[in-house]
This record gives sequence, C-alpha cells and structure tokens, in this order.
Amino acid sequence: IRAEARDQAISTLAARPSWAQALLRAIESGTIDAELISGTHARQIISLGDESLTKLLEEVWGVIDRTDAQKQQAIEQWQQKLEPALADADLSRGRALFQKTCATCHKLYGEGGQVGPDLTGSNRNNLGYLLENILDPNRAVPKQWTTTTILLTDGRVINGVVTRQTEQS
Repeated sequence: IRAEARDQAISTLAARPSWAQALLRAIESGTIDAELISGTHARQIISLGDESLTKLLEEVWGVIDRTDAQKQQAIEQWQQKLEPALADADLSRGRALFQKTCATCHKLYGEGGQVGPDLTGSNRNNLGYLLENILDPNRAVPKQWTTTTILLTDGRVINGVVTRQTEQS
C-alpha cells in the first residue's frame, strides 16, 4: 500500500471511536505496526473524548501532552510569519537546513540518523504540524522513542531508547 493511502486509511480509522478502538487493538495484537500512527492520528483519537481510548492509545502507542498556552501562542505567531514566506520558499535550502539541523537524529527518504522517528511519512506539508513538532517536540512521543533510564546492578545508569529487549538483555 502506498504511504499516502495507508495514512488516509489510518486517518479514517482514527475518526470514530469504534474504528479507533479496532485500530488500537490491532496495534496491541501486533497486526498493525504502531509506527503507522502519527502524532496527528494520536491527537485525533484523543479528540474523540473517550477516556478508555486515550488510555489504550497511551498503552500501545505513547503519550500526548497538551501544548501549554505560551507554546501554542509561539506556534501561531510563527505560522503567521512563515506562511507568506513559504510561497516563494527555496526547497533546496530547506533540504540543506534539514541535513544540517535535523538529519543528525531523523531520517528522511532513507538518509539521516536513527535517534528520532523517520520523518518520511510525516505530515510535512502542514506548517502547523511542523511547528507543533519543532516548538513542542515532546508533545507526542510514540513508545518506541520514549527515553528509558536503566540502573544496572553495578551502579551505572544508562539513559536512552530501548531498541530491543530479550530475557537476557
């Protein structure tokens, strides 16, 4: 399935409580990969106002926090400043900026780091979505990118993202 069609299907499932529950149960059972749920999808599910769905979302996907008023105001101000400039934007300069600033952690079209989520399928054509994620990056954090602190038996402390867990490690 093309990424665009898959995203539309997930958006459709996130639009109604019964469908969202079926989607989250499919993630819980491993039938659907949790990485297919974007922050936008997660916020849509939360907006349904069903506490049991929100709890299930947090269990299978991750946590969504509310953006505080100050950050929301900054997002709106930047959106007003940037919208007129984007009409004449030089996309090659944007790509260079991504390579310099974001690619250390994020992958886009197969290039970049693996510290943060792959941005290839994200909603990059939506300025509001981009600003929310740039100015409030911890608002929506999928489980696979949540930082974990581990205290080892020898007293060392390790912080990072758990990429794999077995009975031995």
